[in-house]
Amino acid sequence: MIRARSVLLRSANPPRRRRAAIVSAAVVVAAGAVTWVVGGGEAKTLGSHLLLRSARVASSPSPSPATAGAMSSGPVLVPPPSTGTGTLTWNWRAHPGMGSTPVSGPVTHPMADHAGAGLERLGKTREVFTMGSSALRAASSAPRGMDVSAYQPNISWSRARANGASFAYMKATEGIGYVSSTFGSQYTGSYNAGLIRGAYHFALPDRSSGAAQADYFIRRGGGWSTDGWTLPGALDIEYNPYGSECYGFGRSRMVSWISSFVNEYQARTSRWPVIYSTTDWWRTCTGNSGAFGANDPLWIACYCGSAGTLPAGWSTHTIWQYADSGTFPGDQDVFNGNYRGLQRLAAGTGSNPAAVVGNAGTIRVYVRGTSRGAYENRLPDGGRWSGLNGIGGTLPANLSVLASAAGPIDVFGVGTNGRLYADVLTGGTWSGWRDIGGVSGGLQGRPAVVQEHGGKIRVYARGANGNLYEEHLTPGGRWSGFWNMGGQLPSDAAALVGSAGYVWVFAVGTDRALYERHLPAGGSWSGWNRLGGYVTGIPAVAQDHSGTVRVYLRGVSGNLYEAHMPQGGRWTAQWNMGGRFTDGAAALIGSSGYVWVFGVGTDQALYERHLPAGGSWSGWARVGGSVAGVPSVAQDRAGTVRVYLRGTSAGLYETHTISGGGWSRPWNMGGVLF
Repeated sequence: MIRARSVLLRSANPPRRRRAAIVSAAVVVAAGAVTWVVGGGEAKTLGSHLLLRSARVASSPSPSPATAGAMSSGPVLVPPPSTGTGTLTWNWRAHPGMGSTPVSGPVTHPMADHAGAGLERLGKTREVFTMGSSALRAASSAPRGMDVSAYQPNISWSRARANGASFAYMKATEGIGYVSSTFGSQYTGSYNAGLIRGAYHFALPDRSSGAAQADYFIRRGGGWSTDGWTLPGALDIEYNPYGSECYGFGRSRMVSWISSFVNEYQARTSRWPVIYSTTDWWRTCTGNSGAFGANDPLWIACYCGSAGTLPAGWSTHTIWQYADSGTFPGDQDVFNGNYRGLQRLAAGTGSNPAAVVGNAGTIRVYVRGTSRGAYENRLPDGGRWSGLNGIGGTLPANLSVLASAAGPIDVFGVGTNGRLYADVLTGGTWSGWRDIGGVSGGLQGRPAVVQEHGGKIRVYARGANGNLYEEHLTPGGRWSGFWNMGGQLPSDAAALVGSAGYVWVFAVGTDRALYERHLPAGGSWSGWNRLGGYVTGIPAVAQDHSGTVRVYLRGVSGNLYEAHMPQGGRWTAQWNMGGRFTDGAAALIGSSGYVWVFGVGTDQALYERHLPAGGSWSGWARVGGSVAGVPSVAQDRAGTVRVYLRGTSAGLYETHTISGGGWSRPWNMGGVLF
């Protein structure tokens, strides 16, 4: 049934209902039927800025934040603001930067601006749309959610959860002067009810720079956490509610403004923000720019029978806002995938494998399952795969593994309480997960671990403040406790012990350049040295048989880059190796001196390039598969190079070199990975 709503004028005082000239829309699930009510029209400096706190919250219905004894002292949350300025009677004069501009009036009704407000301003309406059976099945099985703002001040999150909501976005900020008064309660309330949730920022490009608005958003709760329940922040960029549709910007200037916002957000949180918009606005105001599809997930608004034609640069959408009312409070959204995919969007990456070859020649691969517990699959030298076996723990980020010179296998991960844990396999027996230590504000991400020639184990982990921390264990001794190595790092570090005994640590800074620190054998640590580039993600590092240290990183544009330093020489400028990749690379120096580099292309296939000792680089060769994430690679005693990845079906996959050259077809080793 369609029922019309009256045309309402926006006013700050007295409060009014937010919608203007709308026909209601809903998804109704009853007796196995789904009715869609939709409508027409197309719709870096991290530091202390990314504030993560460890906090206890009320227990949640299933699925709930995972717990694991001592490892779970509560989820790590991006804190909402303690107070807000967003009320239904809002004085714009009290907020610098929120007055008039040459093309827009003052910001008088930020509480009425929300994801989709521009569509209402243009008078977009809805109608019941009869979907095809295949679309109906896909939509009914996909995770559904909502986006809300100050217009929904009293939400029963438990009811929304019971009605099938899996996720929610809530408005946090607008411009550089408004914080929603309901953001704090919505952010924590949705979490307590078991929803994966995130914050969005309503952009006002003509008020201040994109970077300034990203900073404002992050400082007021719009950051990101590795707790597995926090979606990356979203940029709501749409029709100007105060004046010129494109805020008086030309198309190139608008693209530059969006770049400024998303680059700053990624530099300070390690995540690319989601972009919310409509195809109509995007075409009109950016000239249908294709500059953002390689990195930023798309949240498309289209009140039509499908997500519709997408803006340039995106081959698919991540979230579709299809109606402004329905089963849940606020606007109605659907995730393009299954619940595991939604979890991976929150986690930042799925379960990237960690592979190692032990002293006895056994290949061991470590991953996280859907509950984020750790699992091992092992292949004894000359034997068969064991299958995945659980080793416990609850790890919100990926694992690292070290085959120590003395024989034990050490597996490291950051727990849900932001502390470092290790599980050690000695003589066939696991130690159980042990607390190695932590830092104020907590650790996050995937640790990097190496062992010096003298046996000392060194672990590097990124703090919530963006600094890098190190802890080490001398043979026969105790863990040293973490010390702060400084730096401002939006992504995790990589480490290498070179043939001359140097300890190398590499990471990307907030300016998107590659940095390194090194420790000569018997010497002292250098400071952070800037190697340059415009790159992103976690480096892959290896040292070839000639002593050349090689570092591989994904460029912001998706190409892969290499920088290297010959033994006794200097670092080269980074060179573009080409390709088009969705995530970081893996590198291996083979027993014959080959340099191997692997990455997942935008077509979700595995690709490789190799450099024979004394030879020239091959081109990119497509190995195949339907995979995702960052590969892990190892070489067994027989010389077989083996690559492990998470499949798009969530299984663990392997491919390996075969006699006569070439690669085996990637095969599913089983499991359902996070």
